[in-house]
Amino acid sequence: MRFDNQLRHAGEIIEAYAGEVPLHVWLRDFFRANKQMGARDRRLLSTLSYGFYRLGHSLASHPIADRLLAGLFLCNDAPSELLRHFQPEWDPTAPLAEKIAFFRQQPEGSDFRVADIFPWRSELSPGIDHEAFCLSFLRQPDLFLRIRPGHRDAVLDRLQQVPHEFLPPSAIRLPNGFAVETYFTPD
Repeated sequence: MRFDNQLRHAGEIIEAYAGEVPLHVWLRDFFRANKQMGARDRRLLSTLSYGFYRLGHSLASHPIADRLLAGLFLCNDAPSELLRHFQPEWDPTAPLAEKIAFFRQQPEGSDFRVADIFPWRSELSPGIDHEAFCLSFLRQPDLFLRIRPGHRDAVLDRLQQVPHEFLPPSAIRLPNGFAVETYFTPD
């Protein structure tokens, strides 16, 4: 019942969101209006929503619930109780190429084509690999921060316990979802 409700709420989000404001702003307001949802529910509904939109125009003829589950499977590497409930044979921890091959063998994904994620191939610059571009939608990008001049040592000291990569002369690569506000406050 819990998983059915979570999937239903995610479907309601997709149906209600009109794209007039960025999704993260809209979700913040949605969760503010639905205070009964706990942190885990909000995180899962956000993950489901973003996964749905990362699929782009692929699986457009499928029901929203199927697209939500497909997005959760293809766009995330972490195990999910919701996905295990609805599709126990789908392993989200597998490499992306294996997940795509597996998904295409399923009834829900038999018509999945990577090129359908972004169907406007002719709009891309000649040097851009269309398939690689489409596959990039299925991965949440890393977070990049620019270090203000004169703050490099202080910033790197604060990040000693955090996995990061310093990119000279003034950038840091961090895992997406890193809570910047808990480590740094603007001056």
